[in-house]
Amino acid sequence: MYLRDHDRMPTVAAVMTPFPYFAQADDDLVRVRQLMDEHGVHHVPVKQDARLVGVISRRDVDRLVNPALPTAGWERIHAEQVMTRDPYVVGIDSPLADVLDVLVERSIGTALVAKEGRLAGILTLTDVCRVLAGLLRERYEGSEVA
Repeated sequence: MYLRDHDRMPTVAAVMTPFPYFAQADDDLVRVRQLMDEHGVHHVPVKQDARLVGVISRRDVDRLVNPALPTAGWERIHAEQVMTRDPYVVGIDSPLADVLDVLVERSIGTALVAKEGRLAGILTLTDVCRVLAGLLRERYEGSEVA
């Protein structure tokens, strides 16, 4: 989806990654890292049953355990022990600019997106940068650098 196609402020739905992979709070780090590696993602929402309770980043995992070392012992560490609790959760119809303002204000890189209380997507700074790069190329392609 292209932001240029919007005549009004787009919602987070225009930029988010829909239907993200997620972990359960009691999943071990082997499972979490497997999700990240298999799907090429750096952030994984964490649920306890159906409720969003946290988000875990590749950096969170790497700070705790050296990724170059064998995964022995990783099964004793659960997502809930490593995750960032009380994640920033927004509605799918939230104005994109408002959500970006909060990400900057809080110095965080991820918003979990919910629709009717259920996980619908994830918005990361990578998603935002991808869209911004596209807008810049579209607007300035072929022009000289200032």
